[in-house]
Amino acid sequence: MSVIVEPCTEADILALAPIYFAAFEETIISRKCFPHTPIVEKWWIDLLLHEFKHQPTARFIKASLVDGEDKKMGLAKAHESVCGDRQHWYLELIATHPDARGKGAARQMLQWGINLAEEEPRDGHGGLKGVPCFLEASPNGRKVFEREGFRQIGETFKLEFDEEVYEETFMMRDVGGPRAS
Repeated sequence: MSVIVEPCTEADILALAPIYFAAFEETIISRKCFPHTPIVEKWWIDLLLHEFKHQPTARFIKASLVDGEDKKMGLAKAHESVCGDRQHWYLELIATHPDARGKGAARQMLQWGINLAEEEPRDGHGGLKGVPCFLEASPNGRKVFEREGFRQIGETFKLEFDEEVYEETFMMRDVGGPRAS
């Protein structure tokens, strides 16, 4: 089995949107704020399609697991951004279907985002290079990001819903950041 990461088409966005719900369905923030209902799914697809068509600095990719048939297993989005006076690539979304966990899809999509920030983009669109990457890590994603040289910045954001707490960690990877062995 191998994982292939490649740019998304508009049709891919429609096919991949449900991966978001599968990837984050166990988090309290998704269950409370973005429940998998027809209206929220339509909103999510419309948002992704709008950004795909009208956000010129955004890049979307898909990760497919190839083992005799093409199985779409992940979706990632990044865009150029500025925080204060510091330019960076914001890795806004890295979503992997639970069936693809442990197969390298998240790591390859993350590497794509790191490459966007550190190297000349290979998609012909140009863009920032030689800048850090920023992302917000769910509890499941944090370990993956730390292994790839991301470090926590600031305090962990905590949001309480009833008796359950959701934590999100803001992380940055400097250009040429170290990787865990």
